[in-house]
Amino acid sequence: MMPPTSIDLSKLRVRKTEWQEVSQVGELLVDGFHDSPFWSCIDLHTKYPDAEKFFFERRGQLMFDHSFLITYEDQVIGHYCISPENDTGPAFWKLMWYGLYLLPIRYGWQFTKQTLDLLDSNSDTRDEVLGKRPPAVKLEAFVIKQEWRGRGIGKFLLEHFTLKDCSRMVLMAQEKDVVGLYEKVGFRTLDQRIVRTGYGREYENWIMEYDAAGESA
Repeated sequence: MMPPTSIDLSKLRVRKTEWQEVSQVGELLVDGFHDSPFWSCIDLHTKYPDAEKFFFERRGQLMFDHSFLITYEDQVIGHYCISPENDTGPAFWKLMWYGLYLLPIRYGWQFTKQTLDLLDSNSDTRDEVLGKRPPAVKLEAFVIKQEWRGRGIGKFLLEHFTLKDCSRMVLMAQEKDVVGLYEKVGFRTLDQRIVRTGYGREYENWIMEYDAAGESA
């Protein structure tokens, strides 16, 4: 369903994701990240569309405990996840349980190795920078459906829902326009660099922090 011509931002709502909606979260993630420079490092959307669908549906399952859906008049238009302080990601056994072992079987060893290399490059950068900072919750997978973008929805949600009553939050971004959105609501860049993978691809990465006390560095 296409969005109305005029949107009343006060009608936006956020609610906890229900388990039966996990596949819908996967679809939202594909919509939000299909053209991401990060995932382009493994040609996820252009060469491996089946893997893209598989991967993001599994990611929706892994994030379920901290997953939220964004609605407008009961229509789901977006999603985000907030990981708790000191969260280091899912344990290896949980990754196996949710299908990581299927990657080489379905898509081959080269794709699997490059995917793991890409994810490791991201987590290594995160640990290097955020390991020196105070504990903070982490904003992950903040997406608005493409047809709903450009209407001020993201900024409104961040200000009135995501950051409400939050003292400190961090995130990682790989697109300049997304960085601009987060800067508008008070995030500051802690680290900006070109990250190179072990197989010769690279992406630009920003690590950002929101500090309600105004102590972002």
